[in-house]
Amino acid sequence: MPLAAKDLSAIVASGGQLGLDKNILVPFTDVVAKMSTAFDMGTAEAGDTIAGLMKKMGIGIDSVKELGDAINYIGTKSAGSPREVVAILGRIGGMAKTIGLSAEQTAGLAGAFANMKIPADQAGTAINKMLSVLGNADRGTARFKSALGRIGLSGEELKEMVGNNPLESIRSVLKSIEGVEQSEKKVF
Repeated sequence: MPLAAKDLSAIVASGGQLGLDKNILVPFTDVVAKMSTAFDMGTAEAGDTIAGLMKKMGIGIDSVKELGDAINYIGTKSAGSPREVVAILGRIGGMAKTIGLSAEQTAGLAGAFANMKIPADQAGTAINKMLSVLGNADRGTARFKSALGRIGLSGEELKEMVGNNPLESIRSVLKSIEGVEQSEKKVF
C-alpha cells in the first residue's frame, strides 16, 4: 500500500471512532487504504465515507470490497469518476437499502448519474425521490396514479413489483415512460 504508517494509523483510529468492531479494523484499514488511492480521496475522507456506506447500506467488510470493485469498474467504463460515484452513493445508500437494492445495483444507479455529470447533491435528491415514490407507489397522489395507469400499472402493482425485484421495476417503469408521448412525460 502506498501510504505512510501515520495514514494507516489514522484509518484505524477513524474506524474505531466510527464505532466499527475491533475485529474488522485491520481489514477495514486495508480496504480504505486501497480505495483512497483508487478513488483519489484522502485517507480520512475515504475512511469516513466507507464506514458511512457500511452503516447506511447495512453491509460488511467483504461486501465493501465488492462494492469498491464495482465502483472502480464503473469509473473505468464511464465518464463518472469513482469519487463522483461514491459521493452519490453516500446520499442514496439508505434509501436504496430500504427498497431492497443491492450495494452493487445502487453503485450502478449512482454511476449512471455520475456518468451524466449530474452533481452529487442533485443526483442524490433525484434518486432518493424516485426510490421513495416507487417504494410507496400504493400511496401516491391521484396524479401519480393516473400517470401509472397510462403505462398500464396501478400503485399497488408497482409497489409489489418493487418489493419483489426493485432493479427490474425501475428498469420497467423507465422503459414504459420512454414510450409515452413527450408532452405527457411531465406527469412522471
